[in-house]
Amino acid sequence: MERFDDLKKSLKDIINKNDSTPTAVEVSENRNSILSLALKPAIDMGIHVIIEENCDFSVVSITEMEFYRIISNIVNNAIKAMNGKGIIIAKAYEYLGNVIVRIENNGPRIPEQHLNDIFKVGFTTKENSDQSHGYGLSIVKDLVESHNGKIYVKSSDVVTEFKIVFPIKNFV
Repeated sequence: MERFDDLKKSLKDIINKNDSTPTAVEVSENRNSILSLALKPAIDMGIHVIIEENCDFSVVSITEMEFYRIISNIVNNAIKAMNGKGIIIAKAYEYLGNVIVRIENNGPRIPEQHLNDIFKVGFTTKENSDQSHGYGLSIVKDLVESHNGKIYVKSSDVVTEFKIVFPIKNFV
């Protein structure tokens, strides 16, 4: 209960932009989980992180390394967009025969005209004269879809959310 009281105080401080807030907040039973490991760079950058993991990823047909690549790619893009400030909330849970992973951040909005393009190979909003940007989210989409999953994105002035849905193996 003390951890949740600390979390409530920290969230109030974040909302009130109190400078006494610790550099990061994490709620997770397992600090070695794939979500926790993939979000560690955000914590290290001082971004506030909340993790709620209520599922077993072994029930989906994706390797831990592939899952880590998916999550870390989305998180790394969020870190760059947020300039080291803000909140990332990552939730994973089982629902109706699927594992759902939601990654939300309160960074800048993805413009409406870019939402349909962000998963295309080579698409980037960064300076790209050396052609080194624009591949991460297309790789994410390919990995998700190669395991019969789906990925969705929506963005507003308040939150950008990536939602990944993987079917549970042998769900009857």
